[in-house]
Order: sequence, then structure tokens, then C-alpha cells
Amino acid sequence: MKILYLMHVDWNWIKQRPHFIAEYLQESGCEVDVYCLKSYTKHNLVNNTSKVGSIHSIPRLPFNRFSLINKINKIIYSFFLKKILRSSHYDYVYITHPDMYCEVIKNKILYDCMDDCAEFPMSAHKKNAVLDMESKLLHKSSIVLFSADHLSEVVRNRSRITPLTFKTVNNAINLVKTKCKVSKRQNMKLDNNLILTYIGTISEWFDFNLLKNVQSKYNDKHIIFNIYGPSVKTFNYDFLNFKGLVKHEKIFEVMAESDVLIMPFIVNDLIKSVNPVKLYEYIYSCKPVISVRYSETEKFRDYVYLYESSDVDSFVNQLTLIKENNYLSKANKQDSCKFVENNTWKHRVDDIINLMTNY
Repeated sequence: MKILYLMHVDWNWIKQRPHFIAEYLQESGCEVDVYCLKSYTKHNLVNNTSKVGSIHSIPRLPFNRFSLINKINKIIYSFFLKKILRSSHYDYVYITHPDMYCEVIKNKILYDCMDDCAEFPMSAHKKNAVLDMESKLLHKSSIVLFSADHLSEVVRNRSRITPLTFKTVNNAINLVKTKCKVSKRQNMKLDNNLILTYIGTISEWFDFNLLKNVQSKYNDKHIIFNIYGPSVKTFNYDFLNFKGLVKHEKIFEVMAESDVLIMPFIVNDLIKSVNPVKLYEYIYSCKPVISVRYSETEKFRDYVYLYESSDVDSFVNQLTLIKENNYLSKANKQDSCKFVENNTWKHRVDDIINLMTNY
């Protein structure tokens, strides 16, 4: 099966769902040609190694946020895509974002709806454009994947389009080894520090106020908040240690130096539609994990301590439960490993290939 894979993020940005799916499609025997948008604004790009043999940048002018440049880039993209589609036969065009859709595509389309694209911060004009393109893409797609059940409901209800073939395909984990990691931080019980670590993007959905209040309310130990990941803007909070980006292959080393792993999100419309990749990775570390409670994190309740959104007492109560459990993960190591081994990107791609083959 030959796939044209149109990707809305730079290949050298932090590895996430579109990267892993492309790689495992290739590994599963598909011929995958990746064309991705080059980033002119994101800093700290890395040199991601790849299992995909064919990766190309889509030509476009910088400063796409300006209306005239945006129109020119759309024309460039249309001609560029038409040339690619004429030069080779593709069984499927795999699209990761409405912005990647173009009406010159006549092939079968698989749209992987990864996030609620219209809920990211943007102008009203841009939001309307995204919603319009999303409706066109849903109408033209042979198969639509949704990363979360809530996302599926939201997108289908607002567009009033129910694709003929659609399925929820949750996010997953890329296992770096076959065994769960063993904790390196052995002196935690001997000192007065409690290291709480977050790994992921820092943006408006990050609940800074909650952590600030937890810091002042929790008296058993001195909390050290280590925050790893890219930030959409500069946040100045003295009680947080912003550590910057960490390479994907290094995240488990970071987790091993932590006492508790956290996902402190404000539950807005965007977050409600997120099936969080980090929870699969957190669970794999066999560390205690605290996450905000909403429909998608309820799926992890056997492995993760859940607190009520923006409720400081609820968060502190979870810390107390973790202390009572001797700072062990909520589930035992065997059950945690079994859970993540059943939720790998390989499993997800097997489902995707089965859908494409049987459509």
C-alpha cells in the first residue's frame, strides 16, 4: 500500500502522534512518502532520526500569519500537491490537519483528527477557516480517525457530518525497551524534598495557580516542580523549574529521577478532547502519577491518581494517598507494563492498516 502522508508539523519538532504513525506504517510494510510543513517559528528543533525513507518539506513562504502570504502559500501548495499526485499513484492520502486538505486531491483520503483544531488560540477569522476546511475534509474522507471519543462527538456534532467509516484510535506509547524502568531516585525517603515532574507542552491549559497553591498547602515535604517541554510563550513563575525540551529517548531518564509525575491541566474544551500520550509514558515509568480527572483520563483510573479540576485539596489528597502507598505507583509493575504493552503505536497502526485494507 502506497501512502502520501501530509503532516502539519515539522518532522524535526517533538515526536508525537503523526511521527510515530508514519514510522509504524512504513515498518508494517506500507510505502510512505511524508511531506511536512517546515517550521520557521518554532525554536529548539531537533534532528529526529526516522524509519521513514522519504521525508520532504512542503515549500512555502515564511510569515504565513499574514493574509497575503497565506493566500500565496495556498496557491503554492495546490500546484505542488497536484504535481506530486500526478507523478505517483497513491492508494491513500493521509491527512493530519484540515490545513493540509486541498481540493486537487482525488484519491481516497484518511483524515486523522488528532485534536480539536478549532479550539487552539487563534483569531475568529482563522477559526472559521479551519471549521470550513474541516467540514470539507470530513465530507471527502473515506476514513476518519479520532484520537478520543469526546473529540469524535464534538467534531461530528458541529459539522453535522458522520463519515461512512470512522473510529476512535487513541494515542499510544513508543516502547524504548521491553521492560518497565526501575526508579533511580532511592534517597527520596531520606530527604525533605518531593520532586514533582511534568513533561509536555506548556500553554494556557497548564494550571499554574493550582500548583502554586499546592506548594503553599502541602506541608509534609518541600515540593520541587520540574517542568520539561516547549512553551508557547514565556511564563515567569519562580516556584517552577523550567527545564526546557528533553529528547524523547531521554524522557524515561527524567522520570526515573522524579518522585511523582503530574498532568495539571485546566479542563477546557480543547483538553476535553485530548487522549493524553504522556499518561501512557508516565505509567510505563512505574512511578506514581497524578492527573486531572475528565472523561479521557478516567480510562487510566486503575493506574493513575485522579484529582478534580483546579481543586487544590483534591490534588493534595492524592499526594497524601501516594505517601500512604509508600510512593509506589498506583498499579503494580506487572499490571502497568501489561497495560502499556497493549497500547503501543504498533497496535494502533495495525488497526489503521486493517481499516484501510478493508474499506
